[in-house]
Amino acid sequence: GYVDASNNPCTASFVYGRKYFIMMGSGMSVQYGSYIMDARITATCASGRLVTVESDGTASKPHCASESARCTWDDTAKTECATTLCQASGYAFDRYVSTSS
Repeated sequence: GYVDASNNPCTASFVYGRKYFIMMGSGMSVQYGSYIMDARITATCASGRLVTVESDGTASKPHCASESARCTWDDTAKTECATTLCQASGYAFDRYVSTSS
């Protein structure tokens, strides 16, 4: 589940340059590009045991980003980003863990 984020991806950017991102509000698709609002996220995933995964901007560990002015960094968005990060990393999503950041 969602553990933490470097910042609120609706209001600030974590990284500059072209990376892989989970696009909030677009079906949580993973896209390569450069976005204004993004965050590094950490999630707990399941693989027979719990594994902590932190995004690094690669295709298998994408950051979370938003292009929308209507972005909301709520529990739903955090869970969707964590779920997609786990899936991109080859793990199953476990559960929502906390609401930090």
